Amino acid sequence: MILEDPARLLPFQRERVSRIWERRFSVACTRWRASIGVWALGLIAYGGVYTTAAHLSLAGWFSEAQDLNGLRGHAYLWSPLFLAWGLSLAIALLLDRKRRAIHGEQ
Repeated sequence: MILEDPARLLPFQRERVSRIWERRFSVACTRWRASIGVWALGLIAYGGVYTTAAHLSLAGWFSEAQDLNGLRGHAYLWSPLFLAWGLSLAIALLLDRKRRAIHGEQ
């Protein structure tokens, strides 16, 4: 009977495979989001610490800077870009979390 009409099994198989992939995808998304959160925190810390240190160095809190132009680049451009990158990742994760809560996704 099954050998005569194997297509009858396809809907059941498709549903089973769909549930398996949905569970695996959900776990993978959770791990991916967690790793993005860790990277966002790292970028925020890196950008914040080095921006603050560069500004303090420009203000004269540390010894005289060897490369004043390079220090200005780090204080006003390079390190704040890392801070902005980390903040944008964190904000995107929070907004995605709210969207998932509204739509009932995991």
